[in-house]
Amino acid sequence: MSIVRPVRTEADYEPALERLDALLGLQDRSPDQQDELEMLAMAIEAYERRATPIGAPDPIDAIRFRMDQAKLTAADVAPCFGGRNRVYEVLNGRRDLTLGMVRALHAHLGIPADILLGRPGASLPEASAQDWNRFPVREMIRRGWLPAVKHVLDKKEELVRSFLTDAFGSDRGTASFRRGARENAMADPHALTAWCAQAMRMASGDRPLDATFDARRIDGSAFLREVARLSAEPDGPRKAVARMRKAGIRFLVLRHLDRTYLDGAAMCSLDGAPLVALSLRYDRLDNFWFCLLHELAHVFLHLDDAAGEGSPIYVDDMSLGQPGDGNGEAQREREADAMAGDALLPPKLWQTFDTGQATALRIVALAREAEVHPSIVAGRVRHELGNYRRFAELVGKGLVRPFFPKDGIYPG
Repeated sequence: MSIVRPVRTEADYEPALERLDALLGLQDRSPDQQDELEMLAMAIEAYERRATPIGAPDPIDAIRFRMDQAKLTAADVAPCFGGRNRVYEVLNGRRDLTLGMVRALHAHLGIPADILLGRPGASLPEASAQDWNRFPVREMIRRGWLPAVKHVLDKKEELVRSFLTDAFGSDRGTASFRRGARENAMADPHALTAWCAQAMRMASGDRPLDATFDARRIDGSAFLREVARLSAEPDGPRKAVARMRKAGIRFLVLRHLDRTYLDGAAMCSLDGAPLVALSLRYDRLDNFWFCLLHELAHVFLHLDDAAGEGSPIYVDDMSLGQPGDGNGEAQREREADAMAGDALLPPKLWQTFDTGQATALRIVALAREAEVHPSIVAGRVRHELGNYRRFAELVGKGLVRPFFPKDGIYPG
């Protein structure tokens, strides 16, 4: 009798099949040949089981089997699907299982979660207190943040969980938000979360920066003053962004969502690089430069002061004005305002300027002396006077968007 060797590889498999065919073709096999045939068949079968593992059970087949086993009707399992019609739609392949359905079928029918999910060894994500229905999913789909899918109402949890995990590394990444001070109380927190998450996702798709930001090695006040001076140049916004990137700071533009009421935010990208995101809600140069420097001030002063709290995200509605006395968040906003204001208009120059006697010529003259764009002085005067009709021709209305016509990361 020939020695039957184990079939371990494809190289062993083909000769073994040829030998098996030869043995099967014999009209009269000897006892030794019969033993060889049986042993060879077992070796081949063992190899085929290893090389071609049985696929995971189909989730729908598993549901049907469990219903047959327990003699359950569509009406009996309807609560697990959200209605009898959905039972038929799922079982007939017209509607996908949702996470909510999977949880219910696992809990009430005892079907293993990994079978229902269609991924061997997978487990259900933890239930969350997050109200998935409050995320502006339809708007997020329209803007290309989420994929367009059928039965979107059923799939909100899956879509938003995946979106947040992609942005923050976890669907609970919003725990690090800084609340208060410059966040409008009228803002929808779910819309704000979505906006910040999309900013993070956009940053994650950016190429690596040439420099690593280190606030300890850069004089923040001097850096902001350098950026402010760029406002006086015709292509100042573009040069400012290029200067930020050279220092290891990303910049992006992302239009605001309804009910977010925000002008900008400062946060850290997943790779640790600071990120300044502006919505350009108001297309004016004075608003652009103050928002930009305010967020840069947060980068230098506050992004690394949250030991044990995760990476903070500062969201700012500049129309709220400077916060008064309050908690530490209000103090941080006042610090950012002061740093940005001093960089845009050095205190020694501003203190000599009489806002009550301001004219267009005097505004332009002070701007020239401060080496900044006149819109910055005009915006400061309007703010101090509380009169936003004055000097409207000087604030650079409609002059920002041409530099940043689309949402995206800008290299300058």
